[in-house]
Amino acid sequence: MVKLLIVDDEIQIRTGIRDSINWKELEIQVCGLAGCVSDALDMIELQAPDIIIIDICMPQISGLELLEITHDQYPNIRVILISGYREFENARAAVNLNAFAFIAKPIDIEELCAVLCRARDEIQSHRDMLQKEATIAAKMKENLSLLRDTFLVNVASGKFASADEAKARAATLDLRFDTDCFMAALIVQDGGQQEEKRENLFRGAALSWLEQVFPRETVYCFNLAEGIGFLSCTPQANRETMDRQFHRLISWLNKEAGFHLTIIAAEVCHSLEEIPLAFRTIGQALDYKMMIGGNQVIYAEQLVKEIHKGEPAHIDFYSDLLGFKKNLILALKDGDSSRVQTCGEEIGTAFIHTVEMSMAQKQNIQFLLAFFLYQMQIEVGAYSEHAPVGADEIYRGLCESGSQTELKRFVSDFLGGLQQELHKRDLSQRNFLVERAMEYIMQNLHKPISLVDAADCLHIHPSYLSKIFKGVTEKSFTEYVSNAKMKEAKRLLQTTTMRVYEISELLSYHDPGYFIKLFKKVYGVSPGEFRQL
Repeated sequence: MVKLLIVDDEIQIRTGIRDSINWKELEIQVCGLAGCVSDALDMIELQAPDIIIIDICMPQISGLELLEITHDQYPNIRVILISGYREFENARAAVNLNAFAFIAKPIDIEELCAVLCRARDEIQSHRDMLQKEATIAAKMKENLSLLRDTFLVNVASGKFASADEAKARAATLDLRFDTDCFMAALIVQDGGQQEEKRENLFRGAALSWLEQVFPRETVYCFNLAEGIGFLSCTPQANRETMDRQFHRLISWLNKEAGFHLTIIAAEVCHSLEEIPLAFRTIGQALDYKMMIGGNQVIYAEQLVKEIHKGEPAHIDFYSDLLGFKKNLILALKDGDSSRVQTCGEEIGTAFIHTVEMSMAQKQNIQFLLAFFLYQMQIEVGAYSEHAPVGADEIYRGLCESGSQTELKRFVSDFLGGLQQELHKRDLSQRNFLVERAMEYIMQNLHKPISLVDAADCLHIHPSYLSKIFKGVTEKSFTEYVSNAKMKEAKRLLQTTTMRVYEISELLSYHDPGYFIKLFKKVYGVSPGEFRQL
C-alpha cells in the first residue's frame, strides 16, 4: 500500500483533502496530517510516506523549503505542491527542486486524484522493478547457494579446523580462497526492526547491486542475523577501492530504493585465520553504531581503538550494558518497578566490578555508564521539562557518589525517576485522548457513534482507544455512549413534548423498542413512565 502525508497549516484544507477522496479505491493510505513543517519532518521519519502533499505557503518554513529538505534527504518521496497563488516563480522553483506535480488552489479533486494515481503507479512500478531484481538475484542454484552461505557463515565465525581444510572445502563450492588478501564487512539496514517483506527487499536490492559491481568469483555475500556479510578475496583489494564502492552502494540505495544503511568494514586480512577476528571486531563496532550514527561507512578497528583506547575492560563493560538494555526498556515501558530496581542493582554491580578490575580507567567507565543512562531516556522517549537529563549531569552524579551503595542508589533513583516520567506522560496522554473521545461523543449524540469513527477522529487505533477508555472511565466505549444517549433522552423527555419514537429517531435508534429497552435498563422505567412521573 502506498502511504501519503498531507501537510497544510489550514486544518480545513488538510482534513478536506483526507475526507474528499476514496483512498481505498486509489489503493493509498493516509498515514498522517501535519499542520507545520516541523511536525511533517517528524512524521516523515516515523511513517516513511511515499507521497507528500505540501502547501507552499506555510508559516515559518515554506513548503518549498520542505521540498528542498525532502529532495536532499528522502529523494525517493514524490512531492505534490499546492498553492493559492498562480505564480510562475513558485512553479519554476518546484520544477527546479524536482517536485512531482504543482496544483493550484482551489484544488480540483479530479485533478488531484489523477496526479496521485500517476505517483502511485510510478512508485509501484519502481517497487516491482526492485522486487524483480531481488527475485532474479535469488535464482541461483538453490542447493549450492545454501551450502555456500553456510560455509561462509562458518568461516566468519571461525568454525573450521585449519586454513587448508577451509580452502579445500571452498574449492568444492567454487569459491576462490587461494589468496592472502581478504577484506570483511557487514551491511546493515538502519532504522531498527523492519517487517519481513521490507527486510527481504533491502537484502535483495543490496545483493543485486553488489553482484553487478563486484566480480562474483572473488567477492562473496552471505546472510548473517545482523545483516549481509561481505568477504572480498581479491588479491588487489585495498581500503581505498572498497571505500569508494561502499559509498556508491549507500548512495544508490538511498536514492533509488529509499533505504538507509551502515557498512562496517574491517582492515585487510592477510590470512584466512584472521577473518573470524575481523568479524568479531565488526560485531563490537556494531554495538557502538548508536554513538556515531548510521548511513555511512565505519571502519571497525579504528572505531574500537578510538572509543576504548585498547582497554578490554571498556569493551566488556559496554557489552554488559547492552545485555541489560532490552530487559530494562521492557521494564520501564511496562511500569514494572521491581524489574527496574533489579536492573539498576545489576548495572551498579557490573560497574563496580569493572572499576575494581581497572581502577586507572574509572573516569572512562563512568562516562560509558553516563552515556548508557542518557541513551535510555532517548530509547524510551522520555521528554519533559525534567528529561532527558544531560549526559554531563548524569556523569557528575556518578562521580559524586562516595561509595558503592551511593552509586547503586544513584543508578536506581535515576531509573526510578525515568519510570515515573514515563508513567506521568502515559497517564496524561491517556486522559487527554479519553477526554477528546468524550467530547466527540457529546458533539455527536444525535448521530450513530462507533468506536472506529471516534478512533479515526483521534488518529489512534480503535483497540487502543477501547483499552484506555475502559481504564480511565471504568466503562466500555459502547456503554458510555449508551449512557450518554440515555441522559440526552431523559433531558428531552423533561424539556420537550417530543414523542418517544421521535426521540428514539433523533438519537439514531431506528428501533424504538430497543431504545425503550436501553432506557429502562438505565433508569428502571420506560420513557413513557418516566415522563408521567
